[in-house]
Amino acid sequence: MEFINNSYFIFVSVALFVMSSLMYIRELLKQQRHYIQIQKVKEMEDKKKRDFISNINHEVRTPVNVISGMLHLLARQDLDEQSMSYVEKIKLANKDIKNVIDNALDFNKLYGGDIDVHNKEINFKSFVDSLREDFCLQAKQKGLKLIFNIDENAPKRINSDEYLLKAICSKLINNAIKFTEEGEVIFKVNLLQANDSVVNLNFEVIDTGIGMDKEQIQAIFKAFEQGDGSKTRTYGGIGIGLFLTEKMLEAMKSKIRIQTTLGQGSSFSFSLVLEYIADDLSDAEICRGKKIMFVDDDLINRQIGQTLLNDLNVNSVILSSGEEALENLNDSFDLLIVDIQMPGINGMEVAEKIKGQGYNDLPIIALTGNSDAADLEKYKRSGMSGCIAKPIDFDVLKGTIADAFKNTNTVSSFKKISKDVLDFDSDVSSFSAAKGLRLINNDKSLFNDILTKFVKNFEDTPNKLKYLSETKDFKSATLIAHSIKGISASIGAVPLSNLAKDVEQKFKISSKADIDEFVKEHKIVIEEIKKYLSNNQIEEAPVEKKEGGVKDLVDLLIELQDNVSRNDPVRSKQILQKINTYSFSVSIKDSLSKLKEFISSYDFVEASKVIEEMRKTLEE
Repeated sequence: MEFINNSYFIFVSVALFVMSSLMYIRELLKQQRHYIQIQKVKEMEDKKKRDFISNINHEVRTPVNVISGMLHLLARQDLDEQSMSYVEKIKLANKDIKNVIDNALDFNKLYGGDIDVHNKEINFKSFVDSLREDFCLQAKQKGLKLIFNIDENAPKRINSDEYLLKAICSKLINNAIKFTEEGEVIFKVNLLQANDSVVNLNFEVIDTGIGMDKEQIQAIFKAFEQGDGSKTRTYGGIGIGLFLTEKMLEAMKSKIRIQTTLGQGSSFSFSLVLEYIADDLSDAEICRGKKIMFVDDDLINRQIGQTLLNDLNVNSVILSSGEEALENLNDSFDLLIVDIQMPGINGMEVAEKIKGQGYNDLPIIALTGNSDAADLEKYKRSGMSGCIAKPIDFDVLKGTIADAFKNTNTVSSFKKISKDVLDFDSDVSSFSAAKGLRLINNDKSLFNDILTKFVKNFEDTPNKLKYLSETKDFKSATLIAHSIKGISASIGAVPLSNLAKDVEQKFKISSKADIDEFVKEHKIVIEEIKKYLSNNQIEEAPVEKKEGGVKDLVDLLIELQDNVSRNDPVRSKQILQKINTYSFSVSIKDSLSKLKEFISSYDFVEASKVIEEMRKTLEE
């Protein structure tokens, strides 16, 4: 009986335990279903919020893009200086709105778990040019130097997520400009390591801005914070740029690094290990052996162009006008480089006429001192393949020519090339020989020759400009100011180039320009150049001469005339040097001096006349 009672008690206890457990489980399941329902509702609400924000942003973006388009068209009009200033200010305000939209969309994606990395091939030069174009106006408006310092060994093509990489770099550059009132902002890319398939690139943005203390550093990576509340009021923004930057870098398996000193500036950097695509041929190899026509109305620019093309091992033909270009064009040419602003037929007219003659596949590159967005669009419409801004930089020349031959007629070929190429040191003197020499591959002999021609051709420029201004010949004054603008930059006289640009703009709108500051700077530059030339004379090595007869001289003159008729300055100069190694029984010193002068100035018509006179005299 006792056994039965115990069994009953155990049975009842187990039954009660099972029942209570089932009830507890049922309650848990009920709570779970309720929680799931709440989560679903919350997720639906969050999705609605994200969709709403996304839709609002897209709706705002549409009119913003319309404004951008209208500003682009407006900038192409012949506006006066004040109107163009208004356009530039509207562009910056419009860009600020787009930045806010982009940040909001990125923030929305982040909380929706939509930040995925999608790697694809990127033209790295195009990528950098795009960043430069996006921020050059913003930096200019604040009076800041925007310098791009890219490792020459960085790969030309990489595999990465272009959207994320550009968003990260843009947010860092934008912040640097925003929080810097004077000085400079530098965007650097250094190659840390490379092997057969991957590279480690370090990206860095350095500014001379307000800097931060330790407390501010801890706050800036939190959403909707900018170090302290006053920053938002003073500098604007919504305080999510660096928060998003950090999250995007995490998605790309990298981290951001900061070095900063309050009141002195900051450095933000990160490293990425990326796959790269090796080029089959280097730019120099692509250019080698090509036949290129170079057209510029200015003697000094022709001399610089011919020397740099010679360094590329190309067969160059140097001409001085659009008329000569059309007259000499034939199927043997691989590429044309033409100055845009020339008397007579200008560069765009040359391009249009050439395309109209059936040379549709001939790459044409614009050579210009005007390379803003409106100008670049005009060059593109006229059938050109790319643009090189003055002063001509050897690496830019090489890369642009190579891109044209590779048929990479992309936006990058028409990107504005800002003058940061000259900002490789802190020298802001009136005349910097180091800058001028850098642009022509440190050819000291050529540099002295260019400086001598600059003094000869431009010493009287202030008087010419004053006269043209008084006689209201603004068109001629504009051409002179435009010419000295590009050439001054080419020899390292950057302040004079900037003043010439201002004078050119004022003459362009047919108003009497104040050239007093230009005249003062011009006088300083001329004096500095004369001083440099007197201290840096290059003595020519003595030439050991050998005896030569009349027949030897005639044969050499025939060869010279053949190259002069083909407008080939390189080969013509080589033959002149060969003639100079002979000692002839007849006196040809005066004639050789004339030949040297005409060939050096690319006046092949007059050079041909001298050769004909020499041959006629010798053959009598």
